[in-house]
Amino acid sequence: MSFPIGFFVSLNLLGRIGDNYGWRPAMYLMTAFTVLGFLFVFLIPSTSARVAATATVETDEPQSRFQPWHLGWAVWVLGLGYFGYSIGTESYLAFTPDYLVRRGYALAAASATVGSYAWASFFLKPVFSYFLKRSNAPMFVVVASGLAILSISFLLIEGTSPVVSSLVMGTSLALGMPSLYALPAFLFSQQRSGQVYGLYQLFYSLGFFAQPVVGYAIDRAGSYASGYYVMIAYCLLGLICLLRFIRQKSALSQAPEVTASLAESK
Repeated sequence: MSFPIGFFVSLNLLGRIGDNYGWRPAMYLMTAFTVLGFLFVFLIPSTSARVAATATVETDEPQSRFQPWHLGWAVWVLGLGYFGYSIGTESYLAFTPDYLVRRGYALAAASATVGSYAWASFFLKPVFSYFLKRSNAPMFVVVASGLAILSISFLLIEGTSPVVSSLVMGTSLALGMPSLYALPAFLFSQQRSGQVYGLYQLFYSLGFFAQPVVGYAIDRAGSYASGYYVMIAYCLLGLICLLRFIRQKSALSQAPEVTASLAESK
């Protein structure tokens, strides 16, 4: 819930500050928010005592060591699917305000237009999350990937309002992000799910090297259409990997880690 709120506030507030005062004050404000968020970390209560009290023999050191190569190749495919979806959608949020400025929008209006995605994401996320289950989570992510591609495509269609594109992207994120973050907990025991989240972050970090490809495509071709084609390619990569992962879901369900997780949930 806080993710779309943060983007909504950023796109509306920072765009207006940048429009009126330039980019430096906007960056100073972001720095202040980042420091504030860092300080909030120290207010998080510790749960280590509770966890230690409820630990069982299943959490011994050999099982808890970081061994992602023992999780199976399907988990790496899931991580690659997370990579494609995340980089495609984040590139959309990063580049679209500038694209709208090139189309004649004022900076503040362009940022607010892209920020309208948060209205759909904020209100739909709790609704979709209510129906989120182990059985339908992979399909939720597949639908979200398709909606992300549709959202980007709307920007390439002459005469389509960018607000429509933003709302479709918000719907995609409302479906996709809760499902992606729920999958490791749905499919693996507590001793393994954290390692899958670690793979998520590994692929997400690699995205910092992949996202500049979008900017390079724009600069090289002199057209934002080329950049949006790259975004669609990233989302397609995620979609293909997620479809492949769904095909392996039945095999994953027979893995010891998943069997243990299913037994715990029962």
